[in-house]
Amino acid sequence: MNNPLLEIESLPAFDRIAAADARPALEQVLRENRERLAELTSQPAPTFASLVVPVEELSYRLSRVWSPIGHLNAVANSAAMREAYNECIPLLTAYSSELGQNEDLQAGYAYVLRHERDELDPAQVKVVENALRDFRLAGVDLPANARPDIARSCSASHSWGRSSLKMFSTPGAPIRAASPTAPSLPACRECNRPRRRRREGGQSAGMALQARPADLHDHHDQRRKRTTAPRHL
Repeated sequence: MNNPLLEIESLPAFDRIAAADARPALEQVLRENRERLAELTSQPAPTFASLVVPVEELSYRLSRVWSPIGHLNAVANSAAMREAYNECIPLLTAYSSELGQNEDLQAGYAYVLRHERDELDPAQVKVVENALRDFRLAGVDLPANARPDIARSCSASHSWGRSSLKMFSTPGAPIRAASPTAPSLPACRECNRPRRRRREGGQSAGMALQARPADLHDHHDQRRKRTTAPRHL
């Protein structure tokens, strides 16, 4: 049976994508990406065209498969889609950690920058420089025994986020205090600010917390960026 998520030559066929298609499509793309990366990093003298461009194409293919899944989970949410989405997150986290800590891939990008910098245009140089920066931020230069800690930290962060989103996605679920293991952020007045219902039928106005899961996720994501971004004086 054909998987519509793997048909990346045209626009996503949202009307044919089912929750059951998500994990098989993602697993296939990740498997093929890993095989291709092994081939690309075995080059003795890589170039921008033979290494960087193919890696960008692999990232694009992965994005074309994953983006429709994330979009449907946001706009056509269902129990089946949430389950499929949550099953995919650990697969993406593991792949992202592998990619960021791939020493052979980092060495290939560094080789390209050393040998082709003068031949590349500014945009191409920036692509390679940004990739090398991301390798450093992912911990590729750390001792091997310290890298699993980073992977576990990323996995724990995603797990906590999924648990929080699931709680808010469950109708009638009470709002509980944050878990002791949850990432700490300054108190958020927006999320804790109740909205007054209008007086209806002569009844007294009550208090209701009205926020969709997607709104909460986007709001906290924006706050996290603001609180972690460097302040320029």
